[in-house]
Amino acid sequence: MKRAAIRIQERLDSAVHLLGGDAAVAEILGVEPATLQRWREGELPNPEQRGRIIGLDAVLALLEGYLEVESVRKWLNGNNAHLDGRPVSMLRKGCTGEVIAAIEAQKSMGFA
Repeated sequence: MKRAAIRIQERLDSAVHLLGGDAAVAEILGVEPATLQRWREGELPNPEQRGRIIGLDAVLALLEGYLEVESVRKWLNGNNAHLDGRPVSMLRKGCTGEVIAAIEAQKSMGFA
């Protein structure tokens, strides 16, 4: 269980660094910044919340693979034709698969 908490901390720290702070990550995950801080200090989120953290980590890893760091935030918050809306809104709903599909579709079309 200790390893799981450490891995969650690593994922959250990476997301906070990339997205510019606790508030941005907490908003995407649909939690209060204080909750995010507890997780970053070692408290384990419930399984559903862990799934959202892992999903966000996967999305960010895919975006980092083909976008400049400063463009990741813009992509997440911009309108996306593949999603008929903003990726960040889909992530808040737990629709990680749809966001990943949109990333892959854009990558295959050669534009961001």
